[in-house]
Amino acid sequence: MKTVVGMFSDANEAQRTLDELVTSGFGLPNISVVTSPGMRGGMRLELMALDASDAGRISARGPLADSMAKQAPPALSTSLRSYGLSTELADHCARAVQRGETLESLVVDDADADRAVAIMNRHAAVYGEGTGATKKGAIGAVSGIAEKAKQALGMKEAPARERFDTREEEKRIPILKEEVHIGKREVERAHVHVSVRVAETPVSEHINLREERVVLERRPENRPLRADEIAFKNQELDITEYGEEPVVAKDVKVVEEVVVRKRIEERDEVVNDKVRSTYIDVSQGGKRR
Repeated sequence: MKTVVGMFSDANEAQRTLDELVTSGFGLPNISVVTSPGMRGGMRLELMALDASDAGRISARGPLADSMAKQAPPALSTSLRSYGLSTELADHCARAVQRGETLESLVVDDADADRAVAIMNRHAAVYGEGTGATKKGAIGAVSGIAEKAKQALGMKEAPARERFDTREEEKRIPILKEEVHIGKREVERAHVHVSVRVAETPVSEHINLREERVVLERRPENRPLRADEIAFKNQELDITEYGEEPVVAKDVKVVEEVVVRKRIEERDEVVNDKVRSTYIDVSQGGKRR
């Protein structure tokens, strides 16, 4: 494993580098960012505020921030040394952050170190001494490439600058290989609509009804007046007629239930596709190498 470190004088460049690293497959949780509070506005990240003994008030995230949070007092150079940077290089980075620059670092496999360095080189701050001071790339990968970081940071014991050579005649050909990832998503297959309606059905029932009617009946009589009868007295009678009429009462009974539910069925399906890879053939003088 190797640790790649980059310094940025512009927080926007640091954010662009971070975006490109993530797009290129480097996991965001593995990338550390350390910057001054005044520069954090250019970073679209959640940053932790820390007071570092060697870099002052800083905002940080990632493994470096977690490492510093466990220290008393926190020190950026101490955390950088734990990831393989030399004492001089770690101190130099801490001073750069204190001056207002932004540091990014990540631990990568050996095979991915050069790719991470190349991404950071496209955005990193300008460092160096003398006539080579315009060289770009405050980047290094410790455990084998640490001297590149020292050279880019302008340290006196830096090796020859051609180790960061980016001559125009150098061409890089990426070898690509597609990987297929089969997933699944939920789609709508059919729509079932259940409607409950109220219908009216005529019904007929036979019922016997009773009606009362007042009837006057004259009966011929030829007899003397009885003692309980009063002669020649005005009388009035009120007689009420009664009748029956139908009364309809209804009650509701449950006669059946309809249960609506979904049944889940599973099936296996074979997905066929193609993946592409690039291969390189090199020939010289008509002979393949």
